[in-house]
Amino acid sequence: MKRNKIVLGIGITAAVLALSVAAFAAIHVALVPNNATLNHDPNNGPTTMTFDAFCNATPCNISWVVILSNANVGSIDRQSGPQTTFNAGSSPGTAYIFASDGNGHMAQAKVDVQ
Repeated sequence: MKRNKIVLGIGITAAVLALSVAAFAAIHVALVPNNATLNHDPNNGPTTMTFDAFCNATPCNISWVVILSNANVGSIDRQSGPQTTFNAGSSPGTAYIFASDGNGHMAQAKVDVQ
């Protein structure tokens, strides 16, 4: 009886894991989620989103900054710590939320407010 063996599972899993770990090591800061869509009208859907930052350094001292397409798009509730919440404002637009570890490593998320 002839048997053909294909050994892919462990090798592929190990390669994907190694690439994932290497990518995270290169980034240093990860932000979850990395995008969101919110509504400026509370009657039409969610108006807040909480963002979590992770880094591969100890301690992980995260600072938060938000850049808005106009002044009424929204705001964040904290400027430091492992998470912040974006609150949609009264106007549609775009917000970019940045998480920084203070060592030159950053991650960003985009929020579209409709």
